[in-house]
Amino acid sequence: MLDLADTDPFLRTRVAPEGGTSVLLYGEVQREVLEATLAETYGIEADFGPGRIVHVERPTGTGRAVEVIGNGFFGTVGFRVEPGTGVDYRLEVELGSLPLSFHKAIEEATRAALDQGRHGWPVTDVRVTLTHSGYWSPITTAGHFRDLAPYVLMQALAEAGTRVFEPCRRFEAEVPADRLGPVTSYLGRLGARVEGAEETTAGWRIDGVLPARLEPRAQRRLPDLSRGEGLWSSVPGGDRQVSGDPPCRPRTDGNPFDRVEYLRFLARRS
Repeated sequence: MLDLADTDPFLRTRVAPEGGTSVLLYGEVQREVLEATLAETYGIEADFGPGRIVHVERPTGTGRAVEVIGNGFFGTVGFRVEPGTGVDYRLEVELGSLPLSFHKAIEEATRAALDQGRHGWPVTDVRVTLTHSGYWSPITTAGHFRDLAPYVLMQALAEAGTRVFEPCRRFEAEVPADRLGPVTSYLGRLGARVEGAEETTAGWRIDGVLPARLEPRAQRRLPDLSRGEGLWSSVPGGDRQVSGDPPCRPRTDGNPFDRVEYLRFLARRS
């Protein structure tokens, strides 16, 4: 799977919490192509479960959190979280303040924890800065920092706040000349943003953007609205903020946000 991801820029993979591989695809067509490639090239019969639309979270402000050694933890970790580009991890402490293995443990745990933000979705366009660090020698281990970093990170992220964004599709629809009004009216009610309409020899070409979750409804309705003469095509079209209450994805990492519950969680693991 990782080999395929290297050759296909629209195929993304990540390690799932249970240790398997999670695959991010752009629609059913890419899934069918992937299924055929696995069977023909690698002799693997893949069994895909129901697909689901993946949202992302982005921080809306700046948040800070610190946990000091001796308060139930065997290390000190402090983070500042703020908007950035991609996932940007930085140090504001001296590199020699911790052994390199501890720095590595904190960064790896931080990047892994960003797979599930406050609403359970991957966090992107975020800058995470390590502002505080400390340890007890020889008691503290890299494992202590792997446990502590996600908890502190989530506290900082909660203070910063996040918004949820949903993926969109940039579409192009071709309809007969007398069906422009009904089609654009329906797309507007559905939640699409119609950005232009160009007259052609066969009618009108409409282009715009709509949330990926709404595209199947638009495709099913188009034949009726266009008397069976409409054509629809689309490509990935970025994302946009979800209005109203954001959808949540159940957390699978087991890390609660409450401090007391988190200490109990660590005690159960030890």
